[in-house]
Amino acid sequence: MKKNNKKRKILAIMTGLIMITSLLLTSCQNSKASASTVTPVQTEAITTVTSVKADYDMDDMQTEFNTEETSAITLSDQKIMYSGTNAVVTGSKITILSSGVYTINGSMENGQIVIDSQNDGTVFIILNGVNLNCMDGAPIYVVNAEKTVISLAEGTQNFLSDTTNYILSDIEDEEPNATLFSEDDLTINGTGSLTIDANYKHGINCKDDLVIISGNITVTAVSDGIRGRDSITVAAGNINITADNDGMQSNNDKDTEKGYVLVEGGTINIESGNDGIQAETDVIINEGDITVTAGGGTQNMVVAMSISEQEKDRMTVVEDTESTKGIKAGSTLIINGGNIDVDSHDDSLHANDTLYINAGNITLSTDDDGIHSENNITIDGGAINILNCYEAIESKVITVNGGEIRLNASDDGFNATDGTGSAMVPGMEVANSNCILSINGGYIVANTNGDSIDSNGNINMTGGVVIANGPMSPTNGTLDSDGEFYISGGLLIAVGSSGMAESPDAISDQYSLLYLYDTLQTAGTIIYIESETGEQILAYETSKDFQSIAFSSPGLEKGMTYKIYSVESMDSAKTDGMYENGAYSNGSLIGQFTISSTLTVVGTQSMHSQGGGIGPGGASGPAGRRP
Repeated sequence: MKKNNKKRKILAIMTGLIMITSLLLTSCQNSKASASTVTPVQTEAITTVTSVKADYDMDDMQTEFNTEETSAITLSDQKIMYSGTNAVVTGSKITILSSGVYTINGSMENGQIVIDSQNDGTVFIILNGVNLNCMDGAPIYVVNAEKTVISLAEGTQNFLSDTTNYILSDIEDEEPNATLFSEDDLTINGTGSLTIDANYKHGINCKDDLVIISGNITVTAVSDGIRGRDSITVAAGNINITADNDGMQSNNDKDTEKGYVLVEGGTINIESGNDGIQAETDVIINEGDITVTAGGGTQNMVVAMSISEQEKDRMTVVEDTESTKGIKAGSTLIINGGNIDVDSHDDSLHANDTLYINAGNITLSTDDDGIHSENNITIDGGAINILNCYEAIESKVITVNGGEIRLNASDDGFNATDGTGSAMVPGMEVANSNCILSINGGYIVANTNGDSIDSNGNINMTGGVVIANGPMSPTNGTLDSDGEFYISGGLLIAVGSSGMAESPDAISDQYSLLYLYDTLQTAGTIIYIESETGEQILAYETSKDFQSIAFSSPGLEKGMTYKIYSVESMDSAKTDGMYENGAYSNGSLIGQFTISSTLTVVGTQSMHSQGGGIGPGGASGPAGRRP
């Protein structure tokens, strides 16, 4: 009997989502050589993502049954005991032929439970203390049913295992191929436990929609841990997966409304040889505690800041043929909440199209990108901590509207790129019109060996806080925009080398300073800027050696003169190097400057070629742009 598949179009919320790309890219077609002709564009978020809820029905949730309506099946090595008319026992195999409720208990060294229902309705299987091994196939094999619900009875421990040899029912598709295998919709619920030891291939494989309502599930598999071809939905429960290949996978590549993974809650721990969680289309995480170690976890990375530029350039950044990403979506990855901890060899969070983070506590470590999407990343909230990575956040279009982001990268922190780099014409570098980085809010602390804030196109900053501790390498800068860096709001502190130092552009609406030191300044130096009236504008303690600072703040005013000091200590509290208002001790006056234009540059640097700032002694100095 062929069942009717129920479509769940859970991603209708994506309507209009990609509109952001066309709206943001209209001002990106600029080269550095024509900066003064550019009209700055302020951007704002276009967010249509809401929390997604799965459509459970009463059958999915049912765990209590009338014992008078329950058929009892008892397993033993001698025989299978069953007295009823809705199932047939053939040697060591029992085949269930009708919907209804079946309670199963007992142990069997070589046996099989087959569900092949000949009518509509749900088949309820209550595992009430089962230890079942099958020597030549799947211990539980759902051949046909409108839906099968496996309920783990309270207080029970249940075990399913197989061997390395299967007698296949479908030779062409090589199926069944899992210890718990279902051709149709499958739900697992209850408060008991289920332990699966998969020696042939997969632990659980459902060819339609797989729903986990509750239960304590442990899977060890020589291939994939848990598969739901059309979808996997986790509502709650405790799930532990150890898999040689993918941990959780939904792989329907024929229907764009399917092939998704939805996590609504529960605790999921995955250790996988390949991807931790992989969906052909979308991954949506609303809540839950998710821990993933993929591909053996971080293998090449040490503390990012201890890697030299030469070592970084020589490092092989995940060129394996196997995918070893933490959480991977073939289309869209949405995180609306939860606690997520990923340690991966390849990207920790990856989407082939778009990626949204609206909330959640996220901790990432990887040998490659922390957060990567081919087209678009939007961060509206959440606490994101990227402990180690090659590049931290990379996509064609990156928009930060909120959230708290801390990152350590051996190369770039934020990198708006489409992978093609920047166009070059004689004497100038031309911005890539596909790429833009917009910071409209949030709190960002970046610690990098490469460019901290990098775009192959434009950078727009309208709000938020950015604290960037960049490289000392002369070939990288803390800020790097191949187009224009326009700022109209927020607080920007960027310290690093002077060889490739940049600042926001003079076309901006908010005043900025680029200060170039004559000599190298040591880590732990407190940069203190005060106004001519004695008001503290900045007190920041650097975490690395540096020779430049780019600073922009609403506190800078035109016509005001400011003094910059190097001080030893402050008597106020410090967060991420930033001191609250307080008094300093042992301060040395480094210099002073007067704000007369949107961009003020103090100091000289041979690699800068464009004028526009005010240099030492009132002389014309270089603007904060790369040649």
